[in-house]
Amino acid sequence: MDRIRDVRPPGSPHAAYRNAPQVVDRMLSNAVAGPNSCLIWAGRTDRDNYGMTQVDSKTLRAHRVVYALLVEPLSSTTFIDHTCHNQDQSCPGGRDCLHRRCINPHHLEPVTNRENLLRSARSIAGANARKTHCTRGHPFNAENTYVLSNGGRRCRACTKARNAARS
Repeated sequence: MDRIRDVRPPGSPHAAYRNAPQVVDRMLSNAVAGPNSCLIWAGRTDRDNYGMTQVDSKTLRAHRVVYALLVEPLSSTTFIDHTCHNQDQSCPGGRDCLHRRCINPHHLEPVTNRENLLRSARSIAGANARKTHCTRGHPFNAENTYVLSNGGRRCRACTKARNAARS
């Protein structure tokens, strides 16, 4: 259990919440050591298996509270990526994912929603972003790719062939 106390970065806790030092102690006392240095939240979880806690009369996700207390305050539009999840290829993902309950601040990184989805090996957006060729085998490169306003891609060769077939 010593490694749980080692997760406190220098200068923490931040005054993101009233009684921040007590909140940190309570949060860490609700964590158990998990695989790959994960600190698994052993308290209450929501329907998606994320740890939940009560702070300042608000119900919040445990990993966001720990990050805000031990690293830096978060905006409501910032997402937290569990980097331990991205590295564990054996994880089933979804509600069975143990990493959703990880509160180790060294495993948490603030990102945009888009970045969080693109990093995931299990999201459709992430899978499409990692594709190097279209379904017909043409490369996704600068010369052969239309980039759409929503960030999606279209193969120029396939678009040209489709338009020719319509004529």
